[in-house]
Amino acid sequence: MNRPIKLYNLDAIISVGYRINSLRGTQFRIWATQKLKEYIVKGFVMDDERLENGKVAKTYFKEWEERIRKIRTSEANFYQKVRDVFATSVDYNSKSDYAQKFFAVVQNKFHFAITGLTAAEIVASRVDGAKKNLGLTNWKGEVITREQAEIAKNYLEELELMDCTPYTRHTFSIRVC
Repeated sequence: MNRPIKLYNLDAIISVGYRINSLRGTQFRIWATQKLKEYIVKGFVMDDERLENGKVAKTYFKEWEERIRKIRTSEANFYQKVRDVFATSVDYNSKSDYAQKFFAVVQNKFHFAITGLTAAEIVASRVDGAKKNLGLTNWKGEVITREQAEIAKNYLEELELMDCTPYTRHTFSIRVC
């Protein structure tokens, strides 16, 4: 080839990098294995330097922000934070009726703060067999299950889900002096 190549296919780079038997190939394998290990252990890999220096396209950065927001507002993360606080109690038992009622009340408070409706009211008012996907706006997996249809958060619109973020952040940003 007579012309210099500026961009290479990522699959080609990885394929060649794992086949070349040279110092540069070894350096690549060490770097790639380190990133792969970080991904397997943590579940994510970030290029901090590119993010800090603004060397990432704005569309990717916006996508990254949206994904982080979605993770932060996920019910599982929210309730883990509540459980962490609740677990500091000497007599905490996650299976007790009191604990179950406590989490239901907290969940309803958040739903009410965002929509003016409790979880049961959200489901009752938004489930609609005539609408696509029964009116659900998000759910896990490809098939909607009965359990998914009973979760109020699955009926919230995108803006309502985004409203969850400040409530969650403020609830758990209280500092003890």
